[in-house]
Amino acid sequence: VLMTSDFLSCRNRAEVEFVTLLGAKKMGRIDFFRKVIVPQLSSTNHEMRNKIVRKILLDLPSLTESNPGFSNILSATKCIPSAVTGTMKSPLELYDPEVPQLAVLMDEDFFPEEF
Repeated sequence: VLMTSDFLSCRNRAEVEFVTLLGAKKMGRIDFFRKVIVPQLSSTNHEMRNKIVRKILLDLPSLTESNPGFSNILSATKCIPSAVTGTMKSPLELYDPEVPQLAVLMDEDFFPEEF
């Protein structure tokens, strides 16, 4: 469940203006990723999680430009399944399978599952 009752869905500009007058605030993109999406990644279904992680990785330069600490949060978040067991691991716990020396030295579960 990515969206909770903490959010409002407005159908038109008038509704946006009305809820803004009532004190509702629009959450910025980086805060939405940081406070809502990233904390739920490890519990999101496989297909949805992969789509979200791809989107975050594609947008990473712009996300870290406005909030340099975001990459630290993401790198410590268990959001990528390992190759063998599928155990959720953080990017910090995984190695690049395209580095031949690592492929020889490391157990396969230290590499990410292929997207």
